[in-house]
Amino acid sequence: MRCNIPKDVMDMSPSQRQRIAKYYTQQAYNLVDQEHERVQEVMIKGNCSMLSRVFGFTEEQLLAYVAEWKRFYRRLERLKTQEEQDAWLEEQMKECFPTCGFPQFRIDELKNAEEAAI
Repeated sequence: MRCNIPKDVMDMSPSQRQRIAKYYTQQAYNLVDQEHERVQEVMIKGNCSMLSRVFGFTEEQLLAYVAEWKRFYRRLERLKTQEEQDAWLEEQMKECFPTCGFPQFRIDELKNAEEAAI
């Protein structure tokens, strides 16, 4: 009877090691994508809760808000580089906050609080 003993990675051919590395890299990307999708869902649901409680958005307005996300994603997909996305978002923020600008310091506070918790 022959035992099925797995090979050590170093005993594998370079092409076998490359296939294994590619497989695990893809698995890592899949996990990151799943977590990213989960975070986005939580944030959209949290935003709906805040918009309803704090600003009195109706169900119809909340449905329009959720639908707008699909248009937003399509717009971002057309912008191929991060620089293009950042420039477009900067333009949008200038329209949204014409007098005082986007409150980036609030986002930075949230980032710092997250880093401090780690």
